[in-house]
This record gives sequence, structure tokens and C-alpha cells, in this order.
Amino acid sequence: MTPHVLGVGYSYDEYSVTAKGWKKYGIEFDYVDDIKQAAVMLSFKEYICVAICADIIPQEDLDALRQVRPVPIVVVPPSYPEEQRYACVHFGAAQYLHTYNHPLAEATTD
Repeated sequence: MTPHVLGVGYSYDEYSVTAKGWKKYGIEFDYVDDIKQAAVMLSFKEYICVAICADIIPQEDLDALRQVRPVPIVVVPPSYPEEQRYACVHFGAAQYLHTYNHPLAEATTD
């Protein structure tokens, strides 16, 4: 089973760059526009984490996602460059990658 990361709030241009970055590690990056769409995706697909690109996330949005499925949520500021956002998500999801025995998990211990 290929692990998936769910991205919320990325612009369309950022999505394609981010998806390509994750794909080289064998991880699919799915994208939705908002929390409601994210909740729908979480209800029928398993993700190793949710990456939200935003400065502030209302607590009720976090609660809404957690009610659907217990999954790590990583919030990355839009002001971060793409590499920094990728690193935040990567290290935020690192422990869950071990569950899948994914090669990327070894990179987190170097």
C-alpha cells in the first residue's frame, strides 16, 4: 500500500511541486482546498499525516479532522519556502512512516 499525505490550503502551483517532491520517495500527496474537503477525504482514505499550509488554524477545524480519523496534523506557514515546508511535513510524519517500513523513514534517523 502506497502511503499518502493529505495537503490542505496549498495553491495549485505549490501542489504540483510538493506532489513531485513526495513522489520521489514513493509517497502520494493528495490535495484539497479546505478543511471540509479534508474531512471527506479522511473518511474514506488512510493518510500518514495531514499537512495544512496556513498561518493559523482554528481549533474547531483541528477537532473536525480528529473526529474523522486520528492522524498527525502538521501546520506549515505559507511564508516558508517549499523545502522548509517539505521538511516540516517530513519530520512531522517520520514516526508514522516507520509503520509502513518506508525507505524515507531511514532518512529521518541520519
